[in-house]
Amino acid sequence: MKIERRTVVGSAGTVLLSTFAGCLGNDNEEQITNNSNENDDEQLTNDGEQSSDNKKSELPAPHVVNRYYPEPRAASISNHHQTGNTYEFTVEIENTGDGGDISTMMVWLDNPNDNVYGPNSHPVPETERTRYFSSGERKKISVTSEGRDEYGGYGFRIWSAEISVEVKNEGGRGAVEIRLMDGDNVVKYAEPIIEAGATESFKFDRNFSDPAPSEVSIEVESAE
Repeated sequence: MKIERRTVVGSAGTVLLSTFAGCLGNDNEEQITNNSNENDDEQLTNDGEQSSDNKKSELPAPHVVNRYYPEPRAASISNHHQTGNTYEFTVEIENTGDGGDISTMMVWLDNPNDNVYGPNSHPVPETERTRYFSSGERKKISVTSEGRDEYGGYGFRIWSAEISVEVKNEGGRGAVEIRLMDGDNVVKYAEPIIEAGATESFKFDRNFSDPAPSEVSIEVESAE
């Protein structure tokens, strides 16, 4: 079934993905009878049209009010030798956006100056960590790993782990489709019920390193 789309593309400020690397919607009667029938037919038609209009007005009419997401920035990294070949690697992160979850993962680099998202980076999945950061909060996250002599450096990938979307329904109560889009690709999808006149917020959890939150478009429409 084809539904007329009511689309709103929400946008926000640019996000810089932080990376930090380091080393290691009858006639008289008949006339009367005929007139009566015509009036009845007209009444039925009008009632039908009215019913259709009422049905249409009861459909949800959603639109995006706002979006919220953290904006992490790497402030510094460091490492400390513990015992044997084991090291503690630390990244200090500052959240310059809205409060929410921020994730990080350590990567090994062929060379200290390599891009932590480039071909010469080697993620260490077991070091992925997610923490909640208030707006403006700054704190350190540490992981422990053995040193790798075959690599020339290390770094941290840091990304927003969520986007919250605020949607207002100016129509009737019903199901609403919310789609987070990266071009033509659906990144995340939800179909909540929103009351008439209500404004509600919905959180989407994902690795928003690619696409970044500022690159994600938001589509909303009635699912009725």
